[in-house]
Amino acid sequence: MSIRPSQFDREEREVEFSRALAFSDGVFAFAITLLVTTLDVPSLSGGDLNHQLWEALSDIWPRLGTFFLSFAVIGLLWLRHHRLFSRVRQLDTMALVLNLAALAFIVLMPFSTEILGRYGQTPVAVTVYALNITFEAVAFIVMWWYCVRRDMLGETLTPSQRRYELVLRMVIPTVFLVSIPLAFFVSTNLAKDTWFLAFVGQWLVARVMVREGDLPAQG
Repeated sequence: MSIRPSQFDREEREVEFSRALAFSDGVFAFAITLLVTTLDVPSLSGGDLNHQLWEALSDIWPRLGTFFLSFAVIGLLWLRHHRLFSRVRQLDTMALVLNLAALAFIVLMPFSTEILGRYGQTPVAVTVYALNITFEAVAFIVMWWYCVRRDMLGETLTPSQRRYELVLRMVIPTVFLVSIPLAFFVSTNLAKDTWFLAFVGQWLVARVMVREGDLPAQG
């Protein structure tokens, strides 16, 4: 029994979609797991090990904070990616390329996380980390926008829904980009403190825009 070309094409698209999703989830899982390698187990010998361990762990606290921040950022981007793919009904070659470009910056996260953990008091380390997150967030925005413009979603977004999603997605890259001049001209600690506004800012933006009538879409 022969298979009609249209049926074959549809099944082929479904297979390619599943492969793209599985590959993306694997990249996220690998990157978020690799973050733990940025934390070194203290090497102790002789003397009061309890006191040495306590001091060694105290030195690790800044790296631990960076670990959890990176974990939260990657986790949030994975949620966004998962929700987008749950709405996408088809993918073309350009969408796959954009997805790969976005995942490339996810893979870089353990590297920039370790740079920040080791040299977090320098503006250059803050810049490397902030640019990594900015580029990866923008790359995912570009992929989302491409899917919307090419009608690849299983729904039609209203102008208000598009505006809501775009503004919400822009919060993270905006906050991290603004932190760069703060690191150079004000304080690296202040720059890093502003990063937590990216999570609070999304909640505030969502509340304000929904109140103004820009109702969110799913994801």
